Amino acid sequence: MTLNDAKKNAKIAIAGGLAGQLFLFALILIGLLASLAESSTYANHGFSALGANMASLGSYAIANIPGATWLAPFSPRYYPGQLDGNLAFAVVLLLFVGASALRNWGVALRREVISILRQLKHNHWLQRGTIDGQPQTQIDVMNVENIFVTPPNTKDWWTRPIGVLVLAVAGGLAVEFLAPLFK
Repeated sequence: MTLNDAKKNAKIAIAGGLAGQLFLFALILIGLLASLAESSTYANHGFSALGANMASLGSYAIANIPGATWLAPFSPRYYPGQLDGNLAFAVVLLLFVGASALRNWGVALRREVISILRQLKHNHWLQRGTIDGQPQTQIDVMNVENIFVTPPNTKDWWTRPIGVLVLAVAGGLAVEFLAPLFK
């Protein structure tokens, strides 16, 4: 990819990743608040007063956050011990991780582009600064449109912290799904 393509791809990746992160974070937050509001699991425990306060906090937050009532039907709920709601929650969480990875890739590509531009500017000044040992007062404009840029090197996804988190969530879901089969 050329330098201009790399600049464009970095901007798109950063903007798309950030928009995805914000939307999916809102879904996760509203889903957790709605789970608290709908939860009745704390009623049978010694902490029933705390559970009732948390449920009222969740319903109060959903009623007063702008757009929360619109997002609440679409947001996944987290119910301890139930697989269906947790799978939807895990899918949204994995999409959030994907949006984070997209944004991180865009930031790494933008840093690579900035590094290349600094090197080119430095080399251009060194080459054009003097001719035959005499200092120049004018510097030619440099054309950087067709310079080839290699994408930044990335580690394997499972060695990154987000990859470890994804594997842990997937392992937990696998255990939750497979545990009833072995009883």
